[in-house]
Amino acid sequence: MLSNSYDIAVYKNGIIFATLDSLNATAGLFFALEGSTTIPCNSGDTIEFYIYGAGNNSSSTLTISGATSNT
Repeated sequence: MLSNSYDIAVYKNGIIFATLDSLNATAGLFFALEGSTTIPCNSGDTIEFYIYGAGNNSSSTLTISGATSNT
């Protein structure tokens, strides 16, 4: 993860599996994070996605668009 960045990561069974995208961005501006990966899974595995800011950006409001074209 970059300092002062926004990231999207995927966790498998509580352990980070991949960081899908990382972007240095100015807080308050629109930007997009994206990525893809193949995750081999077994019955009972859990998959979680996290979008978060690091460094100075972590104190800024992070608003996620819920439009189907964006998620």
